[in-house]
Amino acid sequence: MDDKETSQSVEPHNILSILKEHDENNYKLRLSRNDEKTPIHILMGSLKDKKFVIKFFVNNISNELENLFFIYGKQIPHVLIIDATYKTNKYAMPFVEIVGVTSTNKTFNIAFAFITNEKEESYKWVLRCLRLTLEKCMQPRIIVTERELALVNACQQVFPYATRLLCR
Repeated sequence: MDDKETSQSVEPHNILSILKEHDENNYKLRLSRNDEKTPIHILMGSLKDKKFVIKFFVNNISNELENLFFIYGKQIPHVLIIDATYKTNKYAMPFVEIVGVTSTNKTFNIAFAFITNEKEESYKWVLRCLRLTLEKCMQPRIIVTERELALVNACQQVFPYATRLLCR
């Protein structure tokens, strides 16, 4: 909105259309600034701007991103819920969501990852990234997962002292 629009009185039924115009212009401007960047570059830039800790793995031969892990800084969960069930992005990469649970049973997102496949090695990579970022604070005491054998085995190997529970 320019100064003319903000200084004039606007009828209530016109406010929404003016705001939509304003947002549309901002969206087009953001797109034009990112013309030469790939969606993954835009995502990683946005995550860095928002102070996420980022870890990624690129295939040496194809130079393609295989795994991307990102976590909010300074989250100290004692209970984790890890879910990758039926979640993929447009590149068919499974999406792993890691949620923490507080002592008052409130949940909050901690970390996320896009992985190449739902094999044990991919899950171990995600969990090692998580362990490295949590290393300076407490390790999770309880990890809740779906009954996905690859994920269960990865949790056993990376967090051997955590109690593991299965969702039903």
